[in-house]
Formats: sequence, C-alpha cells, structure tokens
Amino acid sequence: MSTPPAPLFFPDLSLSISYEEALRFCQSVLHTLPHGTMKPWVKAQGMNYTMVVNLKNEQIPKPMPLLVQRLLLAWGIPTQLFRRGKDTFVQFERAEDLARVKNNLSANN
Repeated sequence: MSTPPAPLFFPDLSLSISYEEALRFCQSVLHTLPHGTMKPWVKAQGMNYTMVVNLKNEQIPKPMPLLVQRLLLAWGIPTQLFRRGKDTFVQFERAEDLARVKNNLSANN
C-alpha cells in the first residue's frame, strides 16, 4: 500500500518575507548569542559551524535559503521556502512568528 502524495504548497504572500529579510533576521539573532555559546549550539543543531559563522558575518558566497530555514526552525519558527521568478521567499506558518520577525527587523534598522 503506497502513501498518499504530500499536499501541494500554495504560497501566501501575506505570511511571507523575502529571503534577504529572513537572512538579516538570522544574522541579528546570531549576533546576540553570548561569546562562546554559538559553536556548541550550532553543533547541537547538527549544522556546519563554519557555514553559520560565515552567514553571521555576511561572508557567504551565494544565497543559502535552506540554512536560513534550518536556523529559523531551530528557533521554533517553522517556515516554507518558495520562489517567484529569481527571488526566494520565506513563508511563515504562524502570523505571530512573522510579526515577531518583522518587529525585530524594524528595531534593528
């Protein structure tokens, strides 16, 4: 007996921000971690420490939406990624998560 296919994902722009905004949020959160705590936290999440540090320090050679999505999920923020043309967007499952991210971004401008 086969499993049914996963339902299609339909983007909702009202719950979405650009990849660039999500990246800025992740960078701002990573900058708040106390000295010496990032490496053990990153390792505990099963992520590559060097990639996360490079993302934090804006030294990534290309967009890394999957890493941004993994960071958000590690902070309890489930998301979906989608593309429109050449642009990547991050859609939040909960409006309160989107509001929290937007508030953080506006506070750091």
